[in-house]
Amino acid sequence: MKRSLLFALTLIAVACGPPDGPFEEYYDNGQLEEKGAYKDGELDGPYEQYYDNGQLIEKAIFKDGELEGPYESYFENGQLRNKTTYTAGEYEGVREVYFANGQVRHIQVYRAGVREDGRVDTYWENGQLESTGLFKDAKREGPYESYHENGQLDEKGTHKDGEREGPWEKYYDNGQLLQKASYKDGVPEDGPFELYFYSGQLMQKGSYKDGEFEGLFEGYHENGQLAYAERWKDGLQDGTFVRYYPNGQMSHRANFKDGEQCGEWFEEGD
Repeated sequence: MKRSLLFALTLIAVACGPPDGPFEEYYDNGQLEEKGAYKDGELDGPYEQYYDNGQLIEKAIFKDGELEGPYESYFENGQLRNKTTYTAGEYEGVREVYFANGQVRHIQVYRAGVREDGRVDTYWENGQLESTGLFKDAKREGPYESYHENGQLDEKGTHKDGEREGPWEKYYDNGQLLQKASYKDGVPEDGPFELYFYSGQLMQKGSYKDGEFEGLFEGYHENGQLAYAERWKDGLQDGTFVRYYPNGQMSHRANFKDGEQCGEWFEEGD
């Protein structure tokens, strides 16, 4: 059974006191699973862990039970997965993360476990840019863009103190607009919003007030015909709800008050 050093390493107590000195453990097939050393019951010094095929999983250095110094982990195919340095158990300096094909996923810089200010780019496994943006005080800050794996723009907007701020746009992987809205402190701003189908046809439109739906809300079939119309007040459905078939004929009708249906639900022909 393979175990992760960072998440499931267990110290084994012995009757005569805490573990002390070098140790090795093996898989049932005879392959070395891990080796290292204890000092006063804590991992101390070089440590290595292996897959059951003999390939290295990770190598590290411990000091008094905490990661200290260079650290590397690997995929089962031998490709580097993660390379970094620890100080007192925290990331320190450059941290590199890779995909199993050797492609860089992201490279970031840390000080005392905290991501440094500056730009961070992440990548898809095919090498395409996945996202780009700035960090300040470990939070996203300023312009941000993300991309689909085919290179098409996915999202575009701005962060402030880690929250969405101002206009934001989201796109399908064919380049068509999916949604556009505006935010304040991470909450949709008062005013209209729109969503679109993959084809570019309008899907929904409505308005926000204090981060909640407010007023008339309409949805559409992909052929452009109105699919439903409803009204909202303070984030609760309030007023007449009407649903339509793709041919424009009404199919259902009901009334709501403070989010609860009041009266009967009518279907076409009733």
